[in-house]
Amino acid sequence: MNRSLIAWTILISVFILFYVWQRVEIVKMGYQIDKLQEESTALINKNKSFQLEIVRLKSFDRVETLVKEMGLMPPKKFESIEFENPEIN
Repeated sequence: MNRSLIAWTILISVFILFYVWQRVEIVKMGYQIDKLQEESTALINKNKSFQLEIVRLKSFDRVETLVKEMGLMPPKKFESIEFENPEIN
């Protein structure tokens, strides 16, 4: 009877330890999921910010202002330069 009681006590202790370990792992995974979701949201917001910056930098008004600041002028008429390709002759 004494051996049986010890065996049952050990068996129940193992099950309890396994259950506690399993619950702790589930909680840790929950925290990891929350952290990854926060990181994902931050990266999505950063990407949106970069997309807006790209649109701003590509805007015609900005480019036109930079061109004027650099002293560049539009061509007065269509100009083209023809080059001969020595490989064709």
